[in-house]
Order: sequence, then C-alpha cells, then structure tokens
Amino acid sequence: MKLWHAELVAWRCRRGLKELDIILQAFFQQHYSDMPDEQKLTLQSILLWTDPELMDALLYQHTNPDLAMPVQQLLTQLRIFAKSLIHYSAV
Repeated sequence: MKLWHAELVAWRCRRGLKELDIILQAFFQQHYSDMPDEQKLTLQSILLWTDPELMDALLYQHTNPDLAMPVQQLLTQLRIFAKSLIHYSAV
C-alpha cells in the first residue's frame, strides 16, 4: 500500500458517526505528523473499515486476534487516546 497524502488521511478521519469524528480527527491532528510511515500505513488500513467496524474496535473494544500486531497496537493507542478525550471532557 502506498502512503496517502495527509489531506486524504484527514478526510478519511471524517466519518458518519460523531463519536468517530471526534476521536479520529483529534488523533490525526495530534499524532499523524509524528507517526512513522509504517504506522501511517496501518492507520490508512484501519480507515478503510466501515463505521460499525470502527465503533466495535474503538468504543466497544471488541478484539479480533487475527488482526496483525501493528493493527492491534494502533487500535490500543487509539482506545487510550479516546479514553483520554472522554476523561478530559469530563473534567
């Protein structure tokens, strides 16, 4: 897979569900420029998932042991980030 332009990644972070928009757009803004290319490619592959798949993985924390380790690691990072957003907004 070839790296997308950052603008396309930012666009793909816009989803049909507000919860995903908030998490993915904030994650992109805070972390994307510092991510290594391998992790950017992993994020690209996750952004190809459907909204229900992303909701299950990020908000409901359903795990699939068949996912590649880089995908599992980035999902964990995204979950931690999402929890920090929730904690921050509750303060």
